Amino acid sequence: MAEPPSVHDRVVAAVTRYNDSFRHPSLRKLVVSELYALFPDEPACAGAKLKWPEPWPNRDNPGVYLMFGAEMALLYVGKAWNLNSRISSYFRYTSDGSRRCELRHPWKHTPMLVATIAVDEDKFFEAAGLEEYLIETLQPLDNERGARGESAT
Repeated sequence: MAEPPSVHDRVVAAVTRYNDSFRHPSLRKLVVSELYALFPDEPACAGAKLKWPEPWPNRDNPGVYLMFGAEMALLYVGKAWNLNSRISSYFRYTSDGSRRCELRHPWKHTPMLVATIAVDEDKFFEAAGLEEYLIETLQPLDNERGARGESAT
């Protein structure tokens, strides 16, 4: 029996459907970045190619970011006019001088990995539609869902 698709595979499939269903064929296809490990020494981050404190993927672009927790649970999907500024607002270096990652604010579930999807700078407004589509399609744990604002947890 085949293994069920991973969350990352489901994200890639959802972005492919978004590209095929809602974007003009002449536009550049949106692509999910490599996974970025916030805590590279943690086993949950072992497969990530990008690691803290390297720069965020697609850092200077508008787009959508996805936060994953332990065992690749999708925690949160958000949009940003500048991915670097927005993602950096969640994390900082520890105060002990070790350059390890530390959360700036408490989370219901600890983010371990980040992925981004850049939109074209002249189409920054597309990030809002992509974010809403991914929230509705993938149902992240910590996003509120739908027009009624039903809580995720």
